[in-house]
Amino acid sequence: MSLPPGDQAAGDAGLFVSDLVARLQQSEERLRVAVEAAEMGTWDYDVVQNRCWWSPRTCEIWGIEYAESLPGDLRYGFVHPEDEQRYRREVDDAVFSGRPFQIEYRIIRPDGRVRWVLLRGVSSCDADGHPVRATGIALDNSERREADEQLRESRALLDAFMRNAPVGMYLKDPDGRYLMVNPEMAKVLGVGVEQALGRTAEEVLGAEEAGRIAEEEDRAVATGQAQSRNQYFPDRTDHSSALLIRFPLVRNGERPQIGGFAIDTTEQMRAEAELKRSREALHQSEKLSALGSLLAGLSHELNNPLSVVVGQALILEEKAADQQTAARAGKIRAAAERCARIVQTFLAMARQREPERQLVDINETIDAALELTAYGLRSAGVSVDTDFARDLPVVIGDAGQLHQLFANLIINAQHALETCRAPRRLGIATRLENGHIVMDIRDNGPGVAPALRARIFEPFFTTKPVGAGTGLGLSFAYGVARAHGGELLLLETASGAHFRVVLPVEASVHAAAHSEAETRARPAGRVLVVDDEVDLAATVCELLELHGWQTRAAHSGEEAIRQLDHDDPDLIIADIKMPGMDGPALFDWLSEHRPALADRVVFLTGDTLGDAANAFLARCGRPFLEKPFSVESFAALLRPQQVRCNTRHTSGRDVSNDRHTRGL
Repeated sequence: MSLPPGDQAAGDAGLFVSDLVARLQQSEERLRVAVEAAEMGTWDYDVVQNRCWWSPRTCEIWGIEYAESLPGDLRYGFVHPEDEQRYRREVDDAVFSGRPFQIEYRIIRPDGRVRWVLLRGVSSCDADGHPVRATGIALDNSERREADEQLRESRALLDAFMRNAPVGMYLKDPDGRYLMVNPEMAKVLGVGVEQALGRTAEEVLGAEEAGRIAEEEDRAVATGQAQSRNQYFPDRTDHSSALLIRFPLVRNGERPQIGGFAIDTTEQMRAEAELKRSREALHQSEKLSALGSLLAGLSHELNNPLSVVVGQALILEEKAADQQTAARAGKIRAAAERCARIVQTFLAMARQREPERQLVDINETIDAALELTAYGLRSAGVSVDTDFARDLPVVIGDAGQLHQLFANLIINAQHALETCRAPRRLGIATRLENGHIVMDIRDNGPGVAPALRARIFEPFFTTKPVGAGTGLGLSFAYGVARAHGGELLLLETASGAHFRVVLPVEASVHAAAHSEAETRARPAGRVLVVDDEVDLAATVCELLELHGWQTRAAHSGEEAIRQLDHDDPDLIIADIKMPGMDGPALFDWLSEHRPALADRVVFLTGDTLGDAANAFLARCGRPFLEKPFSVESFAALLRPQQVRCNTRHTSGRDVSNDRHTRGL
């Protein structure tokens, strides 16, 4: 059955409309599902009627009951006061001008909760361009904002942590470029933070160091374990040492990244080095203490017989019947005095005492130091050239310490030259310059490395192998030079080493020497020699008689007191260490019973390493001479005593003792 044409057309139109409506409903349903799935609300605002419609989700976001129609001004009542002005400016201006808009702002719900919402909308206008309606979506953005805020706080915390961390921290991307570098790490890298970011290790540190880093990073990735090593930066003062730790970071199968830490160990390394030096110093101190104990016993055993040999050789030389005998006696005396100087040198190394002032000829002192070191220099194949200025003034100082100063410098040069091929040369020169005596000691050895120059005079610092040196030689020499008002310098030179000693010359030296020379020929007086060593006492008496003194000997303190009952000597020379009443006990007895005689006592001692002897000498303030003594030091001891003796005889009174004119 066919329908009339008009009816057929109407039927087709109905089907089309029905299909269109179905499709629209389907699209609307899809849109609704999508909007609900996205948890978005929708809204529509009738500008003309000032009414609005909010979807259930929109009402839920605002925390109100759903209604088919709501007042248009209701939207203002929820806006946070701090955002209201911005809302009106951005939303109203867009709606009434027909522009699309988007704004994120805060609302305050009826329950008091503050929420962040994202509002998007478009507006439409009539034919005259007046706005008639606006429609759009609303999204609760609170959770995202909270997540963003937490992320910002986390980043700020991480930034503060990285910035203030006392250790270096960094992170690299898979291509080896620095993504994160904190200030401490930048110090280790030796560049600023901005200079490191985005650059590779090769660009920052150079190819050589970058190669080592790449090896460690590859090993960390291959093993999955952290790699660490200590890094030393010799050209830096700060951050000169660091413990570097590198480890791999692997995320979801991506190419691995490298993270790491750098712990500044500069102070720790310095503390460990200082502890090591302190231990070495303690070890050396213990060695010196043992050496001192050994020398104390050795000197006691050698001092007296050496003094006898020196004295008897001098007497034999003076009283020899012929020139040949005198010459032989002179050789014996010279050898014995050399032995005495060696013992004195050992004692000077072990003792710690202020310089004993006397007149010192620098050229003679250097000659004596060369004599002491001659065998070692010859054995090492070192040739010595000297250029001594003539007529140098003498200086006032401690002859033993100055002798040791020059000996240490010579031995130091010898040890340095032994590491070099021949020819090995040592040059020593003296001159007078601007009121100072200048001594230059040069060698053609390896010299002193620039990095060691600042520490070369530090106590216990040595570049020699363990057991080959104490590190005290140059330190001792430096201290002696300073104690004498001078200085010891290490000068820069193209090759070898060049040390310079500068000592001041006092204006009164020449007059003092002349005055002492005049006293030598004056008549002497009577002297009592007190020593338990019979041979030594006899030798001292004979030496005194050569200088014009009348002598008597006593072999104990008790015997000396008995003799003093019948005698009043001008000078008493007493040994310190004796059995029974020793030198200190005798001096205390004289101070109490015969104070005038106490001011005429000088002491001989071979025990200057002993604490008791040193304490007594400091307490009594009397002149003393160390055994074994040389002829010159013995004569130097007698000169001021002879002056006081002659003064007493001519004026009838005693004069004050001048401790600075005593012997060694």
